[in-house]
Amino acid sequence: MNTGRRSGRRAVVFTAAGAAVTLLVTACGSSSSGSAASQSSSTSSAESTSSPAAGSSSAGGGGSAAPSSSQGGGSSGSTVTLQFSQWWAGELPKGDMDALVSQFEKENPTIKIDLVTNPYQNTHDSTIAQAATHNISDIVAMDGTWYSDLQSQGALANMSDLMKAAGYNDSDLSGELKTNGSVYMIPAVNFVYPMFVNMDLLKEAGIASIPKTQSEFKAAADAISQKTKAKGFALALSPQTSNGVANDVMAWVWASGGSMLTSDGKTNINNPAVQQGLEFVDSLYKGNDILAGGLNMQETQKPNSFAQGQVAMMFDSLAHVTSIKQNNPKLNFDLAPVPVKDGYTGEEGINAASWAVGISNDSKNKTQAWKFVQFLMDPKVDATLATEANGFPGNKAAKPDLSKSDPLIQKAFQIYQNSKPLNEFANGLPVATQLESDFDSELQKYFVGQQDVKTTLTNTQTAWDRHIKAATS
Repeated sequence: MNTGRRSGRRAVVFTAAGAAVTLLVTACGSSSSGSAASQSSSTSSAESTSSPAAGSSSAGGGGSAAPSSSQGGGSSGSTVTLQFSQWWAGELPKGDMDALVSQFEKENPTIKIDLVTNPYQNTHDSTIAQAATHNISDIVAMDGTWYSDLQSQGALANMSDLMKAAGYNDSDLSGELKTNGSVYMIPAVNFVYPMFVNMDLLKEAGIASIPKTQSEFKAAADAISQKTKAKGFALALSPQTSNGVANDVMAWVWASGGSMLTSDGKTNINNPAVQQGLEFVDSLYKGNDILAGGLNMQETQKPNSFAQGQVAMMFDSLAHVTSIKQNNPKLNFDLAPVPVKDGYTGEEGINAASWAVGISNDSKNKTQAWKFVQFLMDPKVDATLATEANGFPGNKAAKPDLSKSDPLIQKAFQIYQNSKPLNEFANGLPVATQLESDFDSELQKYFVGQQDVKTTLTNTQTAWDRHIKAATS
């Protein structure tokens, strides 16, 4: 059962907590970030304000299954209704997701899609909770940080088997997450988390150019905090949504080639590169350069604060360019890579997240659910979805048309091409959300001066070892 009220055939569902937030935020989140929706509680494809380009997809075949929801019974030719739980519709231009669903239903008249839309964090929480009772939607939007939790509960269907039955070749799909060689999660859209910069605040503080190094960033943050009414940087480390440890802390480490993993993929947070990154963020905290409330701020609040001119620089999902402009059309802002540590000349990393999709292992209609996933991953459809979401397609054969895109999106694509996209929490790491929470708990104590950086890293690694052992033994 999905949370929230649903109205009509394809209802967009919001919670009271999500409705209180003004700006649309993803996850790309997140590592993706939390989100809040601002659409009405019911949409139809007739309301579409931008029509995605028609993309033809050949629906895969396979065996039949008893439908979880059907009209006219389970016999051949009956209409099957599939629930698709996601946050995407609230992040896309109004009506875009409905238009894609209508296109799929036209091509597959015996399958109906019931869109169940909640903000990112609510989608995560309800999906994880429902997995414990084997009651998640037929099709679920997700990101890599959820993967281990859902897999440990046997919630995800083996999509390699479904692809094989459909005669589908997945060689063009990138970033699939696998267990024992089989695919259980497919990224549809990938997002980078560049630095957003309020150019007017930089000018007001006397800063001539966007910072490229950490020392330049610190100087800019100091000047902004001292000469304007804004702060230099936004930190979102709420214990309730701990993905800020990736988006706002580890992003500094990854930018300069650092890692929290060993070469064989094991966690190793207690290393010089991570220590340097933490000490730099701490210098911003101690220098009063961070927007007040950072240790309790939710990811949903950060882009709101940026749009309102309360903070000059932040790391955020590219998905929010459109929503920030809608929130403040006059805001003069730019995008840039995350500044690197002084003297670094190697490959620059950039935090990345995805809109990924999986199929419920308990769905009675896996074959039909795969048809919809295959539709989403069709090169034309995936290119359209990525373009409308301000992201980059998960299908390597997709060719998004950026010629008419916002110049900021074109610039972000250059950043994407020139960087190494990664989020080490979102690559299938066991109990990733728990690991983020462990790290967050120790960072809280470090930034308020209750412990030093070495203790912070040691305690984090100890907690990680304990939780990973418990999850994998």
